Amino acid sequence: MRGRTLDVAGAPLASAVVALVDASGRSVGGTLSGDDGGFVLRAPAAGTWRVRAERVGQRTALSEPLALAAGDTARVVLTLARAQRLAAVRVNARERCRVRPEEGSRAAELWTGVRQALEGAALAMDTRRVPFSLERVERTLDGDGVALLGELRTIDPTGVRLFESADPAELQRSGWVRSATDTVGMIEFHGPDARTLVSDAFVESHCMRVVAAPPERGAQLGLAFEPVRRGGRPVPDIRGTLWLDGPTGELRELEFAYVGLGEMLQRHAPGGRVGFGRLPTGTWFVDGWRLRMPAYEEGLERGTYDYAGMREVGGRTLLEGDLPEVPPNVARIVGLVTDSTTGHFPVIGARVEAEGTGYASITDIYGNFRMELPAHDSVRLRIAHPRLAALGVPARVGVPVALGRESMLTVGLPSGATVRRALCGALADSAGAVVTGALWDVRRVGYRTVLDYSRPLRARDVSVTWPKDGGTEWAISTPLESRRTVTDARGHFHVCGVPPNTRVRVVAVDPWYVATQPFGVSVLEMGRQSSQSDPEREQGPAPISVPVPGRVPPRP
Repeated sequence: MRGRTLDVAGAPLASAVVALVDASGRSVGGTLSGDDGGFVLRAPAAGTWRVRAERVGQRTALSEPLALAAGDTARVVLTLARAQRLAAVRVNARERCRVRPEEGSRAAELWTGVRQALEGAALAMDTRRVPFSLERVERTLDGDGVALLGELRTIDPTGVRLFESADPAELQRSGWVRSATDTVGMIEFHGPDARTLVSDAFVESHCMRVVAAPPERGAQLGLAFEPVRRGGRPVPDIRGTLWLDGPTGELRELEFAYVGLGEMLQRHAPGGRVGFGRLPTGTWFVDGWRLRMPAYEEGLERGTYDYAGMREVGGRTLLEGDLPEVPPNVARIVGLVTDSTTGHFPVIGARVEAEGTGYASITDIYGNFRMELPAHDSVRLRIAHPRLAALGVPARVGVPVALGRESMLTVGLPSGATVRRALCGALADSAGAVVTGALWDVRRVGYRTVLDYSRPLRARDVSVTWPKDGGTEWAISTPLESRRTVTDARGHFHVCGVPPNTRVRVVAVDPWYVATQPFGVSVLEMGRQSSQSDPEREQGPAPISVPVPGRVPPRP
């Protein structure tokens, strides 16, 4: 089925939402009209169909019934007249919240414009109608949700979907907040995208009513929604408000919050927002979104989790010409510091210094750093971190830079092979493994107990024990082998010659405290190389865990 959408003057009408509807009025497919007003729809089967065209600010146009046989092609021209401006809406404080508001009601009038904008935004993303790049942002805030602890920004120039929600029916069945399926102890927060908000599953499970806007929103109107109370087991859901421009009825923003959570999650008021924009062509798009939720981290005691602050994830659409530029008088270095011995996890709090320049940066909670400095042909970066101090090996890397340019790099801390050679000398080439770690005091920071890297525990006895015959099984009758060592001035310890792939137990002995719980330290295999004989590459599992997350409190 081919056709065009026109205005009353006969000019092409771009970015109209065109849908193929069946005899009951249900949409079975849709698209956006092009710059010339043209569109193509494919009927799923022979039968009688109609074509509906909608555009915010225009009246809906509906074709006559069209009988199609297999292989037929029909041509349709739809003319959309300009709609009247939205009449002044008085908000009744006793307005009822209704599922699918009845025709002619205030809520139904607002919902019509919202639905058209949401469907247009969903189709624009599907058809790549909006030329854009994406800036994704992840932030970590303190326990009060105010101070910024870390931020990660990435730009994706390919213009893939900004974000996508889970299946609407599954969200209503299993909840908008639930345990992650692939990570033990993690919680997933799901946010609504445009397609979810107009789905039957969402509309049938939420009621709507018109609400007044607070003073800071000026002449806007709100279409509030909340979950309908039904029988059965309650699941986490969302409530919120779709904010529209009062005079035009155009969609501006969605604010939402989670409801039905446990006390631990609910008290931190998780929620988010989705912003909407409209191009001069009339194309709607999601111009930004943000999801705010509490974050937890594993405590020093095994199996415990502590509140670590608030986490924000989101992004925004960068239209052509919106990409950030580097000032012409500086060179920018943006990078990521990872740990090669722990599966390339980010290194937090590392100092990255451009040697000889006086410029430095600190990696944030995501391992990212950024600095701007006068250009040189190249800069040598030196990375300093308690983990490196504990391992006893330096990390330096050269990077070319130029004025007005951004250099991006990933810096991996020394590999296991380098660590073995530095710590074990001649034993590095023998069959065995090295267990290495460090001990520091701990202190309270807000809600958390953290290791204090500025206070290493010196001259502390450390015992490393493993099954004498190797393996990972521990029992009362298992013969054990043990080696003792002493932490140095940096709180560092290591034991070489441990059988590889063996479960070890590390016990730190302090005059004031004896740690009896396993520290969770893994062994790093020695003497193995990859098939390419690259000594810097590792084969097999078993990363080093440093610092050792032990229970060694400050001395009284």
